[in-house]
Amino acid sequence: MCEYQHQTRTRDVTVTSYEHKTEKRTVPVTSYETVYEDQEYTVCVTKPVQETIQVQHCETVAKTRVVPYTYTEYQHVTKIIKQPCTTYHLVTKTVTECVPVIVAVPCCPAPPCCSPCGPVVVPSPCCY
Repeated sequence: MCEYQHQTRTRDVTVTSYEHKTEKRTVPVTSYETVYEDQEYTVCVTKPVQETIQVQHCETVAKTRVVPYTYTEYQHVTKIIKQPCTTYHLVTKTVTECVPVIVAVPCCPAPPCCSPCGPVVVPSPCCY
């Protein structure tokens, strides 16, 4: 079995802390301001100078010639032709079918004799 015991020890450690310290100094600072000075200087100025030089002058002259070419012209032509054509029209027919029908008719309580009580077959009117 292991057992742990709590022990307290004291040790010296180095702790660094900083303090803010304000000090005043005189430092050189450069600033600029506008001042006027008188100076003498030379300025280049362009002046018009006229001289005669030789140049070549080009001119465009119209020149015509005949060139053969193929010209195609299309004309609108309407032709009437006969072709077989299938058309449809609506035809309405009435179809009647005879279907045998079984109808259950309730019967009254019959006397105890042998009278039938149950479904009765009735023929439809078109089957006569």
